[in-house]
Amino acid sequence: LHGRYRLAARPSGTSSPPSAILGKGSFGQVVHAVDTVTSLSVAVKIIKNQKHFHEQAKTEAGLLKAFLEVPPDADSGLPPP
Repeated sequence: LHGRYRLAARPSGTSSPPSAILGKGSFGQVVHAVDTVTSLSVAVKIIKNQKHFHEQAKTEAGLLKAFLEVPPDADSGLPPP
């Protein structure tokens, strides 16, 4: 994972056997890892090595970046819970 992330068994408290894999799908898989710079627990999506998956991942990354730029106190337009 490019030296920054270290695979780690999923956090305790789950009923599943210890594994870094959090989920699998047609797009690829998501694994639990630790950021070696910040020591934070993270989920890393590993996509399959196919061009159309790469394009979809770029779109998804752009959407996630846009979400991060929205101020936390911004009005979502949704009714309160």
